[in-house]
Amino acid sequence: MFLLNDPCQTFPFFKDLRGVISSLEAFASQFTSLEADKIRLQEEAKSSSSKLDSAIKKAAIARQEVDSLKEELNKLKERLKEEEARTAEKDELLRQSALALLEAADIPATALDKVPSNSPANGVSTVLAAHQLTDGV
Repeated sequence: MFLLNDPCQTFPFFKDLRGVISSLEAFASQFTSLEADKIRLQEEAKSSSSKLDSAIKKAAIARQEVDSLKEELNKLKERLKEEEARTAEKDELLRQSALALLEAADIPATALDKVPSNSPANGVSTVLAAHQLTDGV
């Protein structure tokens, strides 16, 4: 019987075959690794896409809230202007009433001249001044 100690020495194509097998094993290992990387990257892409969608939805909701708050702020500003106008009207009416009362009581209204007509405290000041003047009579 014929025994071979080293088949590569007797049959040189075995050496080439071992090289091919080694190359195939390396390729299979790299392929498996790349497939795992591909799956991981696909999962990361899905996760990132989901997070992005969520962020876009949150941004849209936040934008709607901002628009709503701007609208509410504009309404409040308009309401404030209306209230200021009504307050100015009431102050002027109060001032006119106080002047009329002072005039009816023959009391000089010089104290009222010290208060500017556009002062927010004008109405209250007028009433206080009129009260102080009438207390002295």
